[in-house]
Amino acid sequence: MRFNPGRRLHLSPMNKLFNNLLKSNLTIFLILGILGFSLYSLILHAPFKTMDDYYAIILNSKIKSFQYVGEILRSSFFGENSYYRPLVYLSFMIEYHFFKLDSFFYNLTNVLLHVGSSIGVFLIIEKLQGRRIVALLTAILFVIHPIHVEAVANIPGRAILLCAFFMLWAFYLFLLSLEPTRTKLPFLVLSLISYMFSLLSKESAVMLPFLVLSYLVCFKDEIKVNQRQKWGIFFTFVATTVFYFVWRKILGITAVFHWPLIMVTILGIGTFLKATVTYLQLLIFPVDMYYDRSMATLKNLADIQFLAALGAWLALGTWVVKFRRRISAVISFFILWFVINLLPVAQIIPVKVSWDRISTADHFLYLPSVGIFVLLVLAAQQLISKIMERKTVGTAFMTGLIIGFYVFLSLTTIQQNIYATQQIAMFEHSLEHNQNNARVRNSLAVAYGLCGRYEDAKKHFRYTIDKDPWDARARIGLGKVLCDQGKYLEGIQEYENVKNAGELEHILKNNLNLSYQILIELYLNRLKTEPDNAGLYYSLGVMYWKTQRLDESMAQYEKALALDPFYKNALFNLAASYDSKEKWQKAIEYYERMVKLEGEKDELDERALRRLAESYHQLGFLDQAKVYNKSADDLSEQLKEKK
Repeated sequence: MRFNPGRRLHLSPMNKLFNNLLKSNLTIFLILGILGFSLYSLILHAPFKTMDDYYAIILNSKIKSFQYVGEILRSSFFGENSYYRPLVYLSFMIEYHFFKLDSFFYNLTNVLLHVGSSIGVFLIIEKLQGRRIVALLTAILFVIHPIHVEAVANIPGRAILLCAFFMLWAFYLFLLSLEPTRTKLPFLVLSLISYMFSLLSKESAVMLPFLVLSYLVCFKDEIKVNQRQKWGIFFTFVATTVFYFVWRKILGITAVFHWPLIMVTILGIGTFLKATVTYLQLLIFPVDMYYDRSMATLKNLADIQFLAALGAWLALGTWVVKFRRRISAVISFFILWFVINLLPVAQIIPVKVSWDRISTADHFLYLPSVGIFVLLVLAAQQLISKIMERKTVGTAFMTGLIIGFYVFLSLTTIQQNIYATQQIAMFEHSLEHNQNNARVRNSLAVAYGLCGRYEDAKKHFRYTIDKDPWDARARIGLGKVLCDQGKYLEGIQEYENVKNAGELEHILKNNLNLSYQILIELYLNRLKTEPDNAGLYYSLGVMYWKTQRLDESMAQYEKALALDPFYKNALFNLAASYDSKEKWQKAIEYYERMVKLEGEKDELDERALRRLAESYHQLGFLDQAKVYNKSADDLSEQLKEKK
């Protein structure tokens, strides 16, 4: 028997309950708003979090003045040349202008966008499916489902929310533009504007033309406009997408992450297929919810869970192909909706949280979830109709079952929102489920540091560094915590061990310069009471050198040598300083004083011998240069033998 998604629910109490509500769109919008604000009211007063809030808002000078609007429109998001999301920064800029750093209003905007998206969901489904109760139940599922807490309750989820909001409304306006009774052009123009706004919010909006194409194919028998108009509208979306990519090319925002090898790409995509099983479970029955979900990348394609997921998807694809003529346009379209909106995170382009884990975050499902929610409601409608026809159970029982499921979802959402109001609890809860998520662990460590729990912070940063020594965020965080404890030399060492800070480069430089300045002040204060301490003069000279104050640095080395003529490190640094000024004679004088010191020789002596050879070479004394190079080679061999 052909599945009929338009079949009515035979639940008389439910029909009576919704009968009046379904008559007014305004009433439905009010219901969705009340539900959204009831469930998310807890997060309105939640403070900024350490994950991305500090970088995107608190420390982001670009959002703090309208003079940066032009720069925001021309620059990449997070300082990388791969993301372009100016509308997100502009939304933060408006909030900062009116409300400064009051997190209430940033959270409020997120909730408003979520409610607005749920209204868009209702209107789209009503337009496509024709049953207001199905549209309402789906929109309610969307607004209350806990899978969306990650996007709504965390302010940087703004990119997902803005993108989804404008994509949904762009698609709805597109549907209106196809109605033969309406003037098409205004709706098409508004749809394209909304589409452009979604593109300026998040890159995944580029999937909208594929949704439009899917609709034109699935509903080809129901579209009343002629073929020329229909495909002309479609190509306006394609043209808008092309313009978007050309604009990014002009701006130079074209960097794309990629897997290093084809086999690694296949394993990444395989891991995503494995993750889709978890996605479906979370959408149908959300348990074991936690923030920033991730999954270990497959090591090989023999993984049992991957093979099971691959088999399930192949079986679904086979079923769809085999019974495609019996599957309604609505069902076909919303299956495609789910698949198309998941493609941007299918790991074709890697989305990783650490070197061996891909991100499978709940917020990836924000827009794809609409497809599954529609299918769930339609499946429940069909099942309940059959049960009621056979009178297997009573109406009251079925009504209670549905209400109970919605209550379960609401309570789970409230529970997740409680975690979201307390970032330490949220991060700790996440690590209980996934201890190898470096992003979460680093954010937890920062949160510990901000509240003075330095030992806990250091423990978590060092855990991350042990797993991945190249993790710049962890090293910078550890350096900051050590400096906050007054351990500036250890902190500076961690800062200087960062090989590639990426988008954190300016934070690293600021932290380093601040630490240098603090140490300079500390050394100057100590010298007031310890004027004969050669080591303090030497250390002060090093800090001056690190801050590009070469002459002041050399003066401190000379003071150290005046107190201790045999200070080996001071001799070397002073010689190297003359070297950098191309004063070869003075450099030779201090290098030779150093290498003539009595005592055991080490790597510093070898470096001094090499530098002596270079200095003599600069002055044209090639024989002397050869002598010192030979001495350096001999010392190098001796040091190797000792090791």
